Amino acid sequence: MNTHSDSRLAEAIGLVDHALASSNSHASDSSVAVSALHRAVDIFRRLGDRGRETDALGNLGLVLLTAGRPTEAIIVLRATLQLAESTGDRYAQKIVLERLALAHLKLADPAGASRFLDEALDSARTLGDRVHESRLRWTHALALAELGRADLAVQAAEESVSLLMALGHPEAAWYEEQLRRYREEEQAASLGSASFVNAQVRSPQPAPSSKSRLLRMAMSATKAMMAFVGSGMKTIQPEVRAVRLALCGLCEHHTGQRCRICGCFTRAKSLMAHEQCPLGKWPVHPAEAAPDSGGARTLTSVPAG
Repeated sequence: MNTHSDSRLAEAIGLVDHALASSNSHASDSSVAVSALHRAVDIFRRLGDRGRETDALGNLGLVLLTAGRPTEAIIVLRATLQLAESTGDRYAQKIVLERLALAHLKLADPAGASRFLDEALDSARTLGDRVHESRLRWTHALALAELGRADLAVQAAEESVSLLMALGHPEAAWYEEQLRRYREEEQAASLGSASFVNAQVRSPQPAPSSKSRLLRMAMSATKAMMAFVGSGMKTIQPEVRAVRLALCGLCEHHTGQRCRICGCFTRAKSLMAHEQCPLGKWPVHPAEAAPDSGGARTLTSVPAG
């Protein structure tokens, strides 16, 4: 690659990272991020970098989705899925499938969302990405709740919580609490509580969001969750973080700021003791390592939100 191509590549990578960082700000104008991502997609396409083109296109779909434009997001994400399939990028495929599911949930199509989630879960299990699997299972619980399958929704949510607990994620307690409240609400409804009967009289087919309100809140109430988990969000020692960042810097999937596999900004993620590299490249905290592991995690399989 010549100097001009190098500078164009750096420009496009910067456009994607900046667009994602700015889109996380409530004060930001989503049209700016959308425009930047369109430019990045065009540059990667001209350079023939299909992997980064897939990443930029998928994040364009994500920004459109978070901006409340799910129909447009679906068009972009379907094109992204085709590109990921053509290159055999299984990591990109499962992320795009999840985003397609979320877009269909936005459009009150839980059946469509469930189909995409089934595919995404299959990919996550195949790749051994247990962190992503836990998130997908909770989203699947949400879709099942909106389909009126509270029994299956509870089962999927329980599986999500169990995975988070097994992985040592402090937010497991938050999700477990929201699941408890959802289960209690469903039990009250099944007993024919007055509020449930009145709601049925007013609306024989309740709006989908009413069926999964608590499950949705568990995903969206970030500030409340952070307060709930509190001190559970332990930070890693500086020397371990330095090793993590150094490994990221050597990885082909790292943009300089962000991991294209899990989608996380690594300077923030590398601080969290419970976090892991989706490809298993980070050593774990010595206290968490198996006695015979020499301080490094060996994953049975396998990010990347």
